[in-house]
Amino acid sequence: MFARIGNLILALLFLSLVAFCFLAAIWPDNWRLLSPPAPSVEPKPFYDTAAVWTSCVLVICIWVISAAFLFDRRRFAWFGSLLGVGSAICLFVFALIDGVCEGFSRDADLYSSGAEFIMAMIGAIVFAIAWLTFSVAVFIGLIKNRRELVDI
Repeated sequence: MFARIGNLILALLFLSLVAFCFLAAIWPDNWRLLSPPAPSVEPKPFYDTAAVWTSCVLVICIWVISAAFLFDRRRFAWFGSLLGVGSAICLFVFALIDGVCEGFSRDADLYSSGAEFIMAMIGAIVFAIAWLTFSVAVFIGLIKNRRELVDI
């Protein structure tokens, strides 16, 4: 039961993250929630393409629907939930690796002191490790609860 609730919480967290990113993208330029867009002469990175965003939104929508149907103990919901939680684990691992690599190539103008940089790095790494641990716990819980599912 706790794995199903944790799965739903994690799926709704990612759905709200996608909604926030969408709102930030369509927000008027003078009211921007996030930083202003980069100059148009630079090529867009791979993670900013429409195909990547569409596939991420599709996986998250499948995950949210699967997390809701997992309470009804459907096998397809279990597969969709495993897909979503597995992708969340990959995201948090990449965020952790990116955070550690970013620490070695820090921008001197971004932080006013070394202590501020250290605190930002510790906070980012602790945040990524906490969510990674939660995601792995949900994944293990889903694997252990697979016997309760009804074949459909």
